[in-house]
Amino acid sequence: MTMSNLVTNDVPRAARWWIVLSVLMMVAGVLAIGIPRIAGFPVGIVVAWLLFFSGLLHLLFAWGSASTDTMLWEAVLGLACTAISLYLLVHPAAALATLALALVIYLLVKSVLDRGRCGPHLAPAGWCGTRSLRSRSPGWSGSRGLRARYG
Repeated sequence: MTMSNLVTNDVPRAARWWIVLSVLMMVAGVLAIGIPRIAGFPVGIVVAWLLFFSGLLHLLFAWGSASTDTMLWEAVLGLACTAISLYLLVHPAAALATLALALVIYLLVKSVLDRGRCGPHLAPAGWCGTRSLRSRSPGWSGSRGLRARYG
């Protein structure tokens, strides 16, 4: 068999499999929209595992941090992530109901940690990341904005 024969035989077979998989994905998407409780069950489990590993990483970061404040806050965040994830893994049926509350708690703790770490002296506009984002973006150069690069 030559290479052209292999390609001409394999391409239609592969295309058929891609079409079948695409149709299955569309059916799964329609079912997910139609039956959100069943579709949300695996999403809750995946989010719980992601929170669990995120909590472990926060605890590892807290262990190796230089300052006591950072170590304390990262440990609190790591324990919160791990506790929420364990609750979601133990009660998977209640995961959809508690996932929104867990996300609110996580974002509240994370925002307090970030605001406490950055402080008001770094962000006079009120958001901690504005100055660091502007200084690291390739289009920004100081206070002149994009005009200095493209203007």
